[in-house]
Amino acid sequence: MRTTVQEVLGFLGLNQAAARDFPLSRVAPPTDVSAGTLTLVTRKGESLPKLFQNAPAEVLVFTDASHREESKFLPQCFVLSDNPRLQFCRVLNHLLAEAFVPHIADSAAIRTSIPLNHCVRIGEGCVISGDVTVGDRTVIEPQVIISGKVTIGCDVYLKSGAVIGQRGFGFERDEAGTPILFPQLGGVRIGDRVEVGALTTIARGTLGDTIVGDDVKVDDHVHIAHNVVIGPRCLIAAGAVVTGSVTIGSDVWIGPNATTTNAIKIGTGATVSLGGVVVRDVTPGERVSGNFAEPHYDFLRRLNIELPRARRPR
Repeated sequence: MRTTVQEVLGFLGLNQAAARDFPLSRVAPPTDVSAGTLTLVTRKGESLPKLFQNAPAEVLVFTDASHREESKFLPQCFVLSDNPRLQFCRVLNHLLAEAFVPHIADSAAIRTSIPLNHCVRIGEGCVISGDVTVGDRTVIEPQVIISGKVTIGCDVYLKSGAVIGQRGFGFERDEAGTPILFPQLGGVRIGDRVEVGALTTIARGTLGDTIVGDDVKVDDHVHIAHNVVIGPRCLIAAGAVVTGSVTIGSDVWIGPNATTTNAIKIGTGATVSLGGVVVRDVTPGERVSGNFAEPHYDFLRRLNIELPRARRPR
């Protein structure tokens, strides 16, 4: 990484007149800075003098605006923001962006509608078969399997070992109680700028499609079952299980190892805490926790967990 303080501030649209300029060549935590380091301090209560009193002056620090006064007495350069983590992310994504080079690995087995000159990257050992279409600038890492009727948007990132479009878990018992497969005839539709984690599975729909909306980010080891509909900008953390026919609104957070029962609705802006087992609809903006999941603060009170005063609900 090669940049300068002035280039960073210019990219963020900040006033550069009063800032010193020096080269930046590395990113590191605040406990490991050297000359030319770009770093981030997110905790509001952190002591900047304690962190940087012995550090070189040629350090660019992103931190919370609450540190404004103490930053005045330190030689380092500070970017003060109400959301320093967001600013830091934007800068790093800008600096570390790679030029997109389309490439299809020789070992990829492609039996689909993707033209070989399509603007995608497909890694070693991928298997792509069926009626599959993939949008521009999509990256498919090694060992991904995509099959059936699958539509993938632009700027999607599929991490290694993801499995997209396999049939879901649907059976009906006959008169003797023997499970009979319910054919899974639908597909999968993945929007633009979606990320799908390593070893994550997204099953195809039974008759319609399983749908993952634009800007959804799915972590590793997640299972998304048949007929699930996920709205835009949701975040689904590692190990979560979203069972069949669940409908999730936009901007929902589902925590690590959370599980839903079939056919429920999770409203826009809702939060399912880590390990939550959700067996009922979750209203928009609601946060639920526990097994079985209930409103978050009810869950804490039932366990006699005392919240810090600043975080208590009004």
